[in-house]
Amino acid sequence: MIRANDPDAVVIVGTRGWSSLGVSEGGNSDEIVNNPVRADNIMYTFHFYAASHKDNYRNEVQRAASRLPLPVSWQGPAEIAGTAVRLHASGRWEPVDGRYHWAGRIEPEPRMLRLLRSGRRDVEVRVGERVVRGRLAEADPWGGVRITGVGEPPWPACPPGVKLGEVQDN
Repeated sequence: MIRANDPDAVVIVGTRGWSSLGVSEGGNSDEIVNNPVRADNIMYTFHFYAASHKDNYRNEVQRAASRLPLPVSWQGPAEIAGTAVRLHASGRWEPVDGRYHWAGRIEPEPRMLRLLRSGRRDVEVRVGERVVRGRLAEADPWGGVRITGVGEPPWPACPPGVKLGEVQDN
């Protein structure tokens, strides 16, 4: 269906164990590397849960990111404009402008709504030691705030020393 409508579209494929590269079921990315989907423009997804995915998950993502095309989503704690929040976000490489775009939702937090309503849009987003610029977009009907960014995301999306968009030949 996808290829019939757009033969050049990137197809994102989930992985075993709730898109955990198999880690949630005792596996790892070797099974994907050793038996990849045989098609062009394929990416595999990993969904990161900050509350339960600890070092073993992070280590596997770092190992896999050097061998597989792997966008990563984030669900967990963050600090935005100095306020502790819960952030749900994901990103994608945008071939039109050649940059990585990320977006997400900040769970309801009155201080974020006040910032947005005061007209402040540009904010600093921190996840652990990573700090990037983001832009508050709009309030949603449930009291959350949408946020967007361009460039490196605030969560670890690549292994150390690799920048988004770089291709590694192995």
